[in-house]
Amino acid sequence: MSVASAPEDLAPFLDEDLENVVPIAQSELNVKISKRKEKFSEKGKSFQKELRAKRKETAFRNLRKKLDHIKKLREDPKTELEVFEVQRNELDSLKDVFNQACYAHESLLDSFAEKEESYQWYDIRDREFTEQRMKLCEQIQCLERESLFTKSSASSSHKSEVRSKSSKGSTKSSWKRKMNSGAFN
Repeated sequence: MSVASAPEDLAPFLDEDLENVVPIAQSELNVKISKRKEKFSEKGKSFQKELRAKRKETAFRNLRKKLDHIKKLREDPKTELEVFEVQRNELDSLKDVFNQACYAHESLLDSFAEKEESYQWYDIRDREFTEQRMKLCEQIQCLERESLFTKSSASSSHKSEVRSKSSKGSTKSSWKRKMNSGAFN
């Protein structure tokens, strides 16, 4: 289109185009995706190691507190199934945080000996976690079975009452039919 053939009023054309435009947030324009691996100076690496080691210890301390709390709950016979399920979910999320912290710390270790020592430390705590989680899951399964048993025994006793009433009725009705037909005469 040349300027001479352009319509005098451009507003209708501009409004159509503006309706279809999706706004872009300012933060989306400034995002740069870095594909480089982190490289630290010696001082920076030492600082990051300390920082990640502290995060790992904190994550483990939180996990330990939760394990101790769950152990106390397991010893209490009044603890309900729903409480155990919530605690199991919280325990799993704390374990995920712990795993991430351990991985982040291990990624900065240089020597094989450091990595081996870190892995052994992790392995001991992971086994302890696994044992406690298995005990928790066994307790949850036990409570689930108990609740199913109480529900099924209550419903089966109700069903047997219904059956006995219906069988009495069917016995009476068959007896009445025989009487009316003269089978006993």
